[in-house]
Amino acid sequence: MAGASVLITNILLKSYNNLLLDSVSASLSFANDDITQKLDSSYELSYTLLADSSLQQILTELKTKPGSTETASLYTKINSRLHAYYLEHQKEYISYISLYTDVFDCHTDARKAASLSSKRIEEIMQTARNANGKAVWITDDTIGHGLLLAREIRQYDNLSLTPLGTIILCIDLDKMINSCPMFSEYDSFYYQITDEGDRLIYDSTPSGQEPDKQPIYRHSQAYNGHQLSKRGNHWYLSLTGELYPKGWHYTCLVSYDKIKNTLDSSRLLSFLLLLSCCILIALASRYIIHSFTKHFGILLQKMQHFASSCDTLTNFEPDTRYNYQERKDEIGMLHRQFDQMAEQISDLVESNYTKELLVKEAQLKALEMQINPHFLYNTLESINWRAKAIGASTISLMVESLGNLFRAILSKSNESFTISEEIALVENYLTIQKCRFDDRLVYFIRTDPRLSDALVPKMIIQPLVENAVSHAIEGMRKKCLIEISVQRQHEFLEIIVQNSGSRFEDGLLEKLRNGAVTPKGFGIGLLNIDKRIKLMFGSDYGLFLSNENEMATARIHLPCDHLYKKK
Repeated sequence: MAGASVLITNILLKSYNNLLLDSVSASLSFANDDITQKLDSSYELSYTLLADSSLQQILTELKTKPGSTETASLYTKINSRLHAYYLEHQKEYISYISLYTDVFDCHTDARKAASLSSKRIEEIMQTARNANGKAVWITDDTIGHGLLLAREIRQYDNLSLTPLGTIILCIDLDKMINSCPMFSEYDSFYYQITDEGDRLIYDSTPSGQEPDKQPIYRHSQAYNGHQLSKRGNHWYLSLTGELYPKGWHYTCLVSYDKIKNTLDSSRLLSFLLLLSCCILIALASRYIIHSFTKHFGILLQKMQHFASSCDTLTNFEPDTRYNYQERKDEIGMLHRQFDQMAEQISDLVESNYTKELLVKEAQLKALEMQINPHFLYNTLESINWRAKAIGASTISLMVESLGNLFRAILSKSNESFTISEEIALVENYLTIQKCRFDDRLVYFIRTDPRLSDALVPKMIIQPLVENAVSHAIEGMRKKCLIEISVQRQHEFLEIIVQNSGSRFEDGLLEKLRNGAVTPKGFGIGLLNIDKRIKLMFGSDYGLFLSNENEMATARIHLPCDHLYKKK
């Protein structure tokens, strides 16, 4: 892992070094483009002077009237015109502008122009004449006099091309190059320019140092690119390329010592940081692993304690040294699940012991209190006949209805009733309630005779009627109307139980299902009816509660294709 980290670090540093070299090279290339642009501007200035109509007119007049009394005035005009161009293009690092004619010479800076001897000026003028009006770069003595650009001005009126004079521009290369902001970012740099004949035009070697006798780019292994080179005890980034005019070359060396020292320091620092990180990671890993494993050790101790104390599970207590109830991670979940499992097992063992005792006790009581259901029916029948004998018709009716109810409820023969059987059960129940509440209870039962033999789940109507009686009559003095109807609606059988005097709470069934309302008494019966129907026939059928026309309405929907099939 450490070896891979060192390799990755070296790759990153090498990539950073290459990016840095490319960035520096791009910056230096931009500086060289700026120098090229300034040299090009000087070339354009010479053409502007050549084409200046005012200068053409003045020089033509001076040429045709060399002994005129207006010579002084013409000199003043030329001098003013040259100074105007000089001031305008001084930012292109024009050192001075000189105009040589057969009558007089005019300079924007006579002191600087005096550095050229008369012989040298004549040689430059002859070179310009040989160029036939083209601009000529004079590169022979740039070290002492600067870079010169000479051009012969010829008369273009009537295309006579008569020589009118020679213009010489002097460019301060040293100032031009040192003013580039890109070069000012480096502690030291060297810059050389050579012409197409490999003659040295410019060398920025500081004073006191021996300049190269040959152009630096000749020693460069990479041309039109960059490379690292060493001069003495110092490292330099070498960038070579071509300058305008075509055929000139530049070589730029910028100090690479600071960058190299920074990279070396970065390598050392990266190694130390990597070593420190490895040590810290090892210590942190040990601490983290220990912080995890100690909780697994505690869990193992719990398991061992649980296994060893299986004979006294009721005395088992979870470990309290750490509060795992508050932890939300997997460790807390494991401990909580184990604690819950242990508690549940303890509770199950205890409850199993208790249930076993209760079962034995229930079996004993069942043996003591076992009664044949026929004994109950015979007893009710005896009470019925006795009531008839003494003329208690109401008691006889209630006992007879109660016996029929018990017989139907305790019957284990079928899981389904026919509609007629279910209605008979409801009528027996209502007969008992009618005897109890007398005129306060009024009920109507309407059924389609064709549906009498249709099979429905056992005991699905009577609980709804019982719910209506409980909520609408008991505890109240008002009269209650209960209407029961059984009819076929298209593809399903609909059973409706309506009562006055009470209302269903909105969304009651849904609230009973999700626990928003705790089912009690008849609420459990409503849920039981709905669940039984849905289990037998699907979720499209069941119990539906609503309030219609001031009456609580319970509707049961059953599929018609199951009406005559035994379930």
